[in-house]
Amino acid sequence: MMTDRKAKLLIVATSMLLALAACDRDTNPVVGYVDDTLDAGKWRQSEAFPESDSEAIGVEHFVTFGSGAAALDKGAMDRLDAFLQRTRQPYTKTADIMVAREIDPRSLAARRIRAVAQVLAKKGLTPRVRETPAARGDAAGDSVLVVVERIMVLTPDCTPSPPKYPLPTKNQAPQQRLGCANTNNLAHMLDDPRDLQQGRALTPGDGEMLGLGIRRYRTNQVEEIDTESTKDQAQ
Repeated sequence: MMTDRKAKLLIVATSMLLALAACDRDTNPVVGYVDDTLDAGKWRQSEAFPESDSEAIGVEHFVTFGSGAAALDKGAMDRLDAFLQRTRQPYTKTADIMVAREIDPRSLAARRIRAVAQVLAKKGLTPRVRETPAARGDAAGDSVLVVVERIMVLTPDCTPSPPKYPLPTKNQAPQQRLGCANTNNLAHMLDDPRDLQQGRALTPGDGEMLGLGIRRYRTNQVEEIDTESTKDQAQ
């Protein structure tokens, strides 16, 4: 049976909780903490952090020509090679040549575009001529704009978030986003960032080994598992 002392303590604790409940939760953080703790209907799962993702971005390079020239000189070739080495990914198949307007096929600008397209084709890329605003590309202005698409990994922000109701105690540690660092590390290990958007199609597999295992099981020819001891054999 409950003693008088325990009954008095229970009444005092209940009265204190009721008094706190009558306070304004906006001005007293303890009230909000106690209120949400007692009310199971207001329980919420820990804050979810965003998953890793990938995004395609266009990296630009201006191929410059000498005045009146329609062919790339050595300096322009070297700069274009360096750009492709920095930007190109193993699965990059195309490169865009941006033009601001329709180009006369007999003009100097058209010859410059064809020269750049030939260089890109020799590098194993499929050149595509695409329109862009006048401020971005103009082959008549002694330069041709080349854009190569690169897939970049977007990692989640693992910064700890502040507690919802900071308590007036020494324990003010932010809420850790558990698992976020692991997700971030895995994102940087990807062989192909496109895998974050869509998985790869399975290639035809050889089922011979699986078939042999089933046959051994049905004919009672299951191979024994090799066992090794971790004990010192000399003992």
